[in-house]
Amino acid sequence: MARAVAEKGARERVEQGTRDLAAVRMQAEEVRAEADATVARAHAQASEMVAEAKGEAEQIVTRADAQVVERRAREELTLEELRGQAEQELGAMRADTDAIAEERRRLVEEIRELAARLESVADSGAAGAAQEPGGVDAGAPPASGEPHSTTANEPEPAKAGDPVSDEDPRAGSLGAS
Repeated sequence: MARAVAEKGARERVEQGTRDLAAVRMQAEEVRAEADATVARAHAQASEMVAEAKGEAEQIVTRADAQVVERRAREELTLEELRGQAEQELGAMRADTDAIAEERRRLVEEIRELAARLESVADSGAAGAAQEPGGVDAGAPPASGEPHSTTANEPEPAKAGDPVSDEDPRAGSLGAS
């Protein structure tokens, strides 16, 4: 009987161990199911977060591309405006250069005309001095005290301190150099 009591006690302990083992297995399966659900939720949330992040990144890239296009368009307009201003200034400089060249050409021509007149006056004065009797100096005033007369072709010589006149072709030509 003692054996039977011992066997009965052993059986009860085995059954109790089997029930405890079944309960632990059930708890383990519940924990595993809970863990699987948590992992599945984490994967779903991570996928959502990744999708949202990709969407936001695409929006940021799209906005940045639009801003780049807009800024480039503004810069191209600014560049065109600057190019237009530069072309206008270049045209004005060319016009000024042409005007200066024309003025220079005119002044050179006036100087040449003046030089030709002076040469003509000098030649006529030398020819007149050679024809005058007694070797009278053609540049000296007449002996009678009358003022020296000029011919229509000879301009009256300018004196130091005389005002410059726009009408006198010698004034602009001699003073500009």
